[in-house]
Amino acid sequence: MKNWYSAYNFHPVGQGLFTSGVLKIMGAEPYWWVFDCGTYLKKHQLDLTKEIDQLSHSVAISRSNGKARLDMVFISHFDRDHINGLLELLAKFEVGRLVLPYIPMHLRISIAMEVKTRTFSEWQLFVIDPVKYIASAQDVDVERIAVVLPATTQMPENQDRPPFTSDDGVVIDPPPLRRSPVVDEGYRAGSYPVEWLSPSARFNVKDIWEFVPYNDSSLTPHATAPFQKAIGKLTTTLLDPAYPGNREAVKASMERIYNKTFGASPRLRNLISLFVYAGAINCGAPARYAYGTSNDLTLADWELLNKDHYHYNCYWYWFYPPTRVSGPKSLLLTGDGSLSTKRQLGQLVDYFGQPRIDCIQILQVMHHGARTSWHDDVARLIAPEFSIFCAFPFGSHPHPHPAVEFALRAHGPVYCRTGYGFTLWQTPCS
Repeated sequence: MKNWYSAYNFHPVGQGLFTSGVLKIMGAEPYWWVFDCGTYLKKHQLDLTKEIDQLSHSVAISRSNGKARLDMVFISHFDRDHINGLLELLAKFEVGRLVLPYIPMHLRISIAMEVKTRTFSEWQLFVIDPVKYIASAQDVDVERIAVVLPATTQMPENQDRPPFTSDDGVVIDPPPLRRSPVVDEGYRAGSYPVEWLSPSARFNVKDIWEFVPYNDSSLTPHATAPFQKAIGKLTTTLLDPAYPGNREAVKASMERIYNKTFGASPRLRNLISLFVYAGAINCGAPARYAYGTSNDLTLADWELLNKDHYHYNCYWYWFYPPTRVSGPKSLLLTGDGSLSTKRQLGQLVDYFGQPRIDCIQILQVMHHGARTSWHDDVARLIAPEFSIFCAFPFGSHPHPHPAVEFALRAHGPVYCRTGYGFTLWQTPCS
């Protein structure tokens, strides 16, 4: 087996989520990935831009061709504090694969309508029709989009095909569907490559690393066929660059149709949030870790690290103070997902399988540590070594909740806020 190492970095952007990672196999190009890219408060947008710029520099100097390229970008859901930096990220990186959860049209419209503007912003256009937006954007270079179907999707019977190896060398098992099992105008854009992932699909990277996405949309209400048809026509009109009419009037029509069908204040935007398991395929192998969190540093130390190490060198080498632990070495990213009931938690365990659950070393605590997304059995069943709270406690939504903090008190709580990030670097080096 080849020697390799990996790193996770939770970027300090306050109330939001921006996580990046790298898999480095000795003698091969590094494999870079990102999960979400957003922050809640406007005053933290500068922190997000700074983190994107620093990541761009680190990625570029790590590659032999000097390009800022991300191999995989995951979006958990379309809430602003998780993706309002996405378009900025996509403008600065080449992206091999953008992975999105399947979110029905009516929910995407719901999310877009919660932003009260006279005309649609770029972010709203992306939310409403992500594939068409990416396909037509002039300053975005995304090679393919993968759509994660809900875990409850009824699949065609002919799912006995062998694993699929995409042109970037990533093996998808089981293979993507040849065509979508759902009818939704917002995930089609002519010949643009879209991979429809079967439930239980995983990405196998070099037979060393795997990403397993999980789309739990069991709470999603269903839209009617007339609604889908009407909204689809208006969306096509809205996104037509040659449309000569009043786009504000188109937006008003969409709002009327949506409110008539679902009511004016559904607040459904967090019902779907992609979970992603990331870890070594053979997670039982011995491992060494070094981790660092700026919580342990003085302000002067942190400024020195930023100046001399973090910005100018590949940041995955940074760890301070050096701490070594052994055991499982996988990561569970949750976005704003909910594990508030035993049923949801049991479905998650069944989906990933107990061996993967046993390997989870790092848990990104869902929904910034909100009590409404939490069940105390999470701490017992997952039992992570590190629990990452990506939260800003002084905003209008103070997170994390004390009960969630208390439940994870023995599981390495780390607070990722503005100015306080967290990096973990692991080297199995077989």
